[in-house]
Amino acid sequence: MKKQLLLALALVATCAASAQTVLETKSLPAGHEMQVVKDQQGRIFKRLVKPQGETMINAAPVQKVQKVEDDIETTFYEGFEGWQLSYGMNWLPEDWSQINTKENIPTQEMLDHNINNTWYCYESSNMYQEFTPDGTSVAFIHFGYSNEKYGLKSYAQDEWLVSPIISLKDKETLQFILEADYLSVYDCDKFDWNKLAYTERVVVNTMKVMISTDGGEHWGEIWDLSEDVTSLLTDRQVYDGSGLRVRYFDIDLSDYAGKDVKLAWRYMRDEGDNAGNSMIVDGIKITHPVSSAIHDVKTATGQDKYYDINGTKINGKPSKKGLYIRKDEGKTEKVMF
Repeated sequence: MKKQLLLALALVATCAASAQTVLETKSLPAGHEMQVVKDQQGRIFKRLVKPQGETMINAAPVQKVQKVEDDIETTFYEGFEGWQLSYGMNWLPEDWSQINTKENIPTQEMLDHNINNTWYCYESSNMYQEFTPDGTSVAFIHFGYSNEKYGLKSYAQDEWLVSPIISLKDKETLQFILEADYLSVYDCDKFDWNKLAYTERVVVNTMKVMISTDGGEHWGEIWDLSEDVTSLLTDRQVYDGSGLRVRYFDIDLSDYAGKDVKLAWRYMRDEGDNAGNSMIVDGIKITHPVSSAIHDVKTATGQDKYYDINGTKINGKPSKKGLYIRKDEGKTEKVMF
């Protein structure tokens, strides 16, 4: 029976080049639909189908990391390249590892039939995600898809993608790409589809970034998608942020200068039918400024440009209080916001 279920699932989750497959459709109020879909590479996503003609009227601000490339050096980089089709759905770069929940560790038979709810690398596509600008491969994780027809149970997930040991220098900044569905961070059963607002925000799916200074024996949290990003958005911004889109994030690692650390991307999802969504990580980079001296910042012309005290360029005016560097028409000065 188990083998028959796996063979049946393989028909809908094969890596063969098929256009697309809609595995399940749930009708929602006000003309919305929530679909569970499979791309041409066999990966499963959730997709919100919005009413025809609806536009994004209150989109969240674009979060994109930009650096003054002449003023920084790269300490560490990982783009998850090197994957080949023959490697299957359980490959990670050398020296990367995982911490997984027992229920979600795939057997070889499951992998042979394209079933894996832990981390693995695969080729980027543009069917239900955006192409990342960082190479052709990404680190990917499925959300636990519950489907009685194919014998799948939606176990809770707490799956860690763990980096090798990285030796940090002064004033390091961690940068990475994360494709995450903001709407699926919260329980969609508590979303009023007519008002496009939550009746209550209950987190069911998030990504955390963890750090260890003792080789992985103990871990501390340094970033949380639900706390540091979506909690700051309006309900409409979260709604408009549905789907997997390329977004850039950075984290200040200055407190860990001189330490050997491991980093982990911790995907957490509550147990439940269709809770959460798949996520993608790519373009991980740790950089530090060559010098934070003001005279080392290149002269710019035109409108004001702002940098943090480490030399990291900021889009627009700073939104947080603190000391910044402002440049305009050859003039460079420190300013306080």
